[in-house]
Parts: sequence; structure tokens; C-alpha cells
Amino acid sequence: MINSSKDATARIWTIDPNSTDNEVFSKTLAHLSEGQEERDITSIDGSPDGSLLATGSYDGFLRVWKSSGEPHATLSGHRGPIFS
Repeated sequence: MINSSKDATARIWTIDPNSTDNEVFSKTLAHLSEGQEERDITSIDGSPDGSLLATGSYDGFLRVWKSSGEPHATLSGHRGPIFS
């Protein structure tokens, strides 16, 4: 499961299937934009095979992440916030 929040982060949540107490882990994906105040994540979507996910932000950058939480690419060029 993935979710995003107003604090400029998204999280990938994983439940350990081998755990007897359903241990939950999360990986934080931080939208880092030096000197920009408005960087809330406004959209999020995953690839059909689950290998990548994309987050759009109020700062106008689209960030693509690997399912491990590592950055894959940052796309610029939008002139405003990304809402979908």
C-alpha cells in the first residue's frame, strides 16, 4: 500500500507475510526541493506490475520511485502543481 501526505512525503507500507504478528514496515519517500515551501504531494500512482510508482507535487516535479523506495527519475517542465 502507498499513501502520501501534506508533509511532502509518501510512504510505501509492507506487511511481512512471514511474521506471526503481521509486522508492518514503511519506507518514506521524501520530496526534496531546496528552498521551496510548497512541495506537498498532490498525486500518486503505481505501475501495473508494481515495480515503479510516481508522485506528483505542488512544486511541479514528477518523481518516479522504484518499489524499494529508491529514486528512479525526476521529471521537470511543468509550469505549476501536478494534480493527476
